[in-house]
Amino acid sequence: MSAPSTSALLIATLDPLLEGTAFTNGQSGVPPDPVEAALLRPGRSASLTWCAPTPVFRDRHPAARAALDPEHPDGCTDLVVDVDEAGRLVRAELEMLDIGRDLHGRPVEEALPVLAHRLRALLVAPARED
Repeated sequence: MSAPSTSALLIATLDPLLEGTAFTNGQSGVPPDPVEAALLRPGRSASLTWCAPTPVFRDRHPAARAALDPEHPDGCTDLVVDVDEAGRLVRAELEMLDIGRDLHGRPVEEALPVLAHRLRALLVAPARED
C-alpha cells in the first residue's frame, strides 16, 4: 500500500484543527485525481489554501491579530501551506503571519506536527486585553 499523498496528509492533519474556527467546512484544498496529480504535480509537492472571511476571522480569533492584512480588512484570511517536489516545507503562512519560517526546508512529516501545534495555539488562544 502506498503512502498518502502530501495533499492528503496536510488535509488529514490540519482540517480537524480548523473545526470550530473561522475556517468553515469545505474550505480546504482537495487532492486532485491521482492521474491528474501525476501529470500536474509529480513527486511529493502540494500547495493548499484554506480561506476564511476576514471579518469572521477577526471576530473569532482576536488573539491572532498579527495574521490580519490591514490592506484587505474585508477580504479573506488565508492559511497557505506549500511543499516542494522533495516533500520539504516551502511555506506555511496564516495570511500576514509566517508560522513556519524556521521549518522551511524540513521534511513535511517532521514540520507538520509543529505547524499543527502553532496553528492550534493561534486559533484557540484567548483574546488579549488591550
